[in-house]
Parts: sequence; C-alpha cells; structure tokens
Amino acid sequence: MEQRYSRADWQRLIDEQGVSGLTQRAFCAQAGVAVATFGYWKRKLRADSAGLAEDPASARVSKAREAVDMSEVQAIGVDETSSRRGHDYISLFVDLAAKRLLFATPGKDAQTFEKFCEDLQAHGGNSEAIAEVSMDLSPAFQKGAAEHLPNAQVTFDRFHLMKLINEAVDVVRKGEVYSQPDLKKSRWLWLKNPGKLSAKQSAKLQELLKNQNLKTAQAYQFRLTFQEIFTIQNRHQGAVLLKAWMENAKASGLPPLVKVTYTLMNHWDGILRWFESQITNGILEGFRLFVRLSG
Repeated sequence: MEQRYSRADWQRLIDEQGVSGLTQRAFCAQAGVAVATFGYWKRKLRADSAGLAEDPASARVSKAREAVDMSEVQAIGVDETSSRRGHDYISLFVDLAAKRLLFATPGKDAQTFEKFCEDLQAHGGNSEAIAEVSMDLSPAFQKGAAEHLPNAQVTFDRFHLMKLINEAVDVVRKGEVYSQPDLKKSRWLWLKNPGKLSAKQSAKLQELLKNQNLKTAQAYQFRLTFQEIFTIQNRHQGAVLLKAWMENAKASGLPPLVKVTYTLMNHWDGILRWFESQITNGILEGFRLFVRLSG
C-alpha cells in the first residue's frame, strides 16, 4: 500500500518535482508515488495557497479531512443530487460498511469517479480494493466505475429500480384517467406501499381494485409483484422470478411496463447482482437531504 505522507511531505515532493526537470509522471515513478495522488495534492495545495481555505473554520475542516482514513473501504454507494437553488448536480460517494460520506464533487459524469479515486488514494485507500459499488442506471456512472474501479462488481440500486416501476404505473394511470374519472387524485394510492396508506386511502384503493378492467390496477399488481421479488436472497431464484415477471409484463400490452422490461434486460447483470450483494443506496438519502438543505 502506498506510504502515507503529511501535508508538508507533499509540499516538499511538489517543490522537488518543480526543480527536477522531470515530467510529473516520470517524477512520480522515481519517487514511488501515485500520479493521481500527486496531482490531487498539487491542486489542493495550490488552491490553499490562493486563499480558498484561509478562514479558521475551513482550516479546521481541512485538517480533519486530511486525517480521514479510507484504507479499509471496499464497498461504496454513489448517487447524484442537486441543491435547492437549481440544477447544479453533486455526486456523493459513501462507504456502505461504515455508513459515512467519503467524498462529494460537482457534476454527475464519469469524471466524478476519477476525482473520487484521487481522493481515495490521498487518504490511504485503493481503487483496486473496491469490490462492490451500488448505483443507479446512469450510463456516466457505469462508465466511470468501469474505467476507475477495475475490480468492482456493480449492483443497480433496487430503490432506483422501483422508481422505474412507479413511473410506469403512473404513466398508465395518467393515460387512463380521462376514461376513468375515479382515478383523479389517486396517484399516491398506487405508488405508496400498502402499509403506508391511511385507512381512508386504503379503503379507496380497495374500491378501485374491484374494477377488473382497470389498466392501472393491472399495472399496480405488477408493481407489488416486482417489489416482492426483491425480498429474495438467491440469485438463481431471483433471476427465474424476474424473467417470468418480464414475460408477463410484455404480454400485458401496457407500453410503459413493456418499456421497463427492455431497461431491465439491458442492465441484467447489475440487477441480478443485488440478490448476492444485498447492497443499496438507502443510506444516501440522508446525505442528499443535507446537501439540498445546505445548498
């Protein structure tokens, strides 16, 4: 594992590289330090010298941040959020085992993984030691994980999968509401878990379910079945049940659900990985809320 250097050590190395006449990569090879870590400290110390962390509070935070140990990190979750002031996205990386925020950076592209890995190495971690990563279906995140976490197996977060199903159910409801006036103002009856409904809401839902010709009710049953599948903890059994669900969804003739089946097929390995890893991004919800409130 790479030797741990103090702030002063990194400044010394940077100064030495500046007068050595060597390229950054050649100097790092000679000094036995990672290029990414060297680049991280070079940018950080340059920013600090420009006065970006000059107030006492920032200095204390910076010092505490430097002391963070990431040497044992092996399973991470990543998700993006936006501040309440607009659509400036921030990507959050968490340690799923220790339930702590590791890193946050502007953007939601593949480059956020490169930045995370630089920070990880600067705190004693190793990108090659990351064995599990939980994420949504973002192509950018998939690309970032493939490029910068070579040994990580991807699990697509089941809460994001449920979001896809919920969106499909709601599209069905919206398309049917004009011919079925009783569906007006019923959105959350179909999207909430049954145990979260009030007695009044539950009674109304049961009344709507009596209409066997209601397409929304049919989509709702698919939602419940999908959710039930993700209580299984066996990959083979989960795969069998998911395949059956997808075939039935295709046969339903409900376009939003048919569309979901193709999304599932295109992300099959990462979806099935959940039945083995059992990891989710649930812990990130609290961090997302903090970012929105402080944005």
